[in-house]
Amino acid sequence: MAGCRPPLDDRVSLVVGRRVLAVAADPPEVAPGDPVTLRALVVDEDGVVDQPAVRWSLCRAPRGAAESDSIPDACVDGDVDAIDDQDPADADALVVVPVSSCALFGPDVAGGARPPDPDGTGGYFLPVRLDVDGAPLAFGAVRLACRLGDADVDVARTFGRRYARNVAPTFAVDVPARVSAGDAIDIAVRWPAASAEDFVVYDRDAQRLVTTREGIVASFFATNGVFAVDRRGAEEEGEVQRVTTTNNGWTAPSAAGVVHHQIVVRDGRGGVAWTAFDVVVAGR
Repeated sequence: MAGCRPPLDDRVSLVVGRRVLAVAADPPEVAPGDPVTLRALVVDEDGVVDQPAVRWSLCRAPRGAAESDSIPDACVDGDVDAIDDQDPADADALVVVPVSSCALFGPDVAGGARPPDPDGTGGYFLPVRLDVDGAPLAFGAVRLACRLGDADVDVARTFGRRYARNVAPTFAVDVPARVSAGDAIDIAVRWPAASAEDFVVYDRDAQRLVTTREGIVASFFATNGVFAVDRRGAEEEGEVQRVTTTNNGWTAPSAAGVVHHQIVVRDGRGGVAWTAFDVVVAGR
């Protein structure tokens, strides 16, 4: 996931200045003590920024009991551990997930304290902070491969055998490379069925494991023109429905020029992928 202060324009999809659009972890689900590569998609009105000078940090402490945001207040305020071993001009960073992550942000809390609640997919996340020159403060997260909390031994053992860690989605885009000013076109985003993975999650009310399926959602961004919606896709699905495509409308601007596009695709367990392309707008 990624978040930053939105631009003043109500259209989140309109890129009018430098912004972090997404943060991806490779692999997208990591056990404490394992390495992970963090990547950032940084854009501005000229398209993707090649050397955005990202300063990466890991949040040190979980959110407090009274906090409702996904990012802890302390992390926003700068209580972080900087990732120092990186090229300051690069958008990537290699980091080892702290061994304490499942204790701080997952179910392995000590001293009888109540662990944080997992998300709807049973996941726990290590928050990541990005400071980028010229861009609003932004955040991402790494899904943690923690043990199953608050379940009996047999259920936890079965979960360990059946659960497969998340794999990032792949996708393709169908869009014309050249349009006329003011044209309304359709943009199709397609992903293979395997990108929306089946996985097991612990149903705490029923106290049993259930199989569910990842949703896939695409977010659309451009430096000009208007999208029908900012994001579209298939949320968490049942066993029958197997959606593998989503469509969005885009109306080209009235003036000729080149419009820079980015599409970010996220699966239900925090996997992220993106692509960038240009559309030439010809005058009428």
